[in-house]
Amino acid sequence: MHDSFDDLRLPPAQGVGICPICRGLNYTEEKLCAECTHISESLQRDLLPASPITMYAKPSAMREWLTYYKETAEAPEDPAAQAALKHLLGVYMPAITAANETGVDLACVVPSTVRQAPHPLVKVFEHVPLPGRLVPGPSRTSAPISHNNPNAEAYAVEPERFDGHRVLLLDDVYTTGARAQSAREALTRAGAHVVGLVVIARRINPEYREEAAVLWNHLSAVPFSVEESVARSVKWSV
Repeated sequence: MHDSFDDLRLPPAQGVGICPICRGLNYTEEKLCAECTHISESLQRDLLPASPITMYAKPSAMREWLTYYKETAEAPEDPAAQAALKHLLGVYMPAITAANETGVDLACVVPSTVRQAPHPLVKVFEHVPLPGRLVPGPSRTSAPISHNNPNAEAYAVEPERFDGHRVLLLDDVYTTGARAQSAREALTRAGAHVVGLVVIARRINPEYREEAAVLWNHLSAVPFSVEESVARSVKWSV
């Protein structure tokens, strides 16, 4: 069991130079970063802001947990990585729920692009206190979806399961948001109100640009706490 969060890094506070949707660096002079602008234009709607619990770089403990909590072609799922994520989420989810006054009826994991349902993250969240009932999320269709290429038709939703319900989306990693935003669009079309998106981690590459290195160094100098991560999160929509 990982009782310490010393190796984790806070997400950046919302503000100038930070994209309000993905919480990554915004290298443009526009409101959203280039990736989020593309996703928004592709889906023709405003995007759902993500609330990453942590930021991570390679190498790091979080990167190892996210890589090995699920089965891969090279290795079986790692119970220690699963335990670490359960421990973090077991503290974070009650805290972020308490910080939001919005009621949640259902919670579901963003589907994988290629992996068969259920998503491995479901096994983790089954042991975590959630504000709503954990249910199977949208199912994958044959419509194409890929990195930075969203598609609302990539997921199917049964309206009778979600119509009129307030839904919290859960994901492990936010990269471009193509999967998460497409799943949100499918749920919205089925009559659901998606109130928020909780993401375990958002990657940052300190070697990409000087601004990324500066931000990573800044985040590394601040001790991680669940309370501060929640304080930097986006409020769920009413």
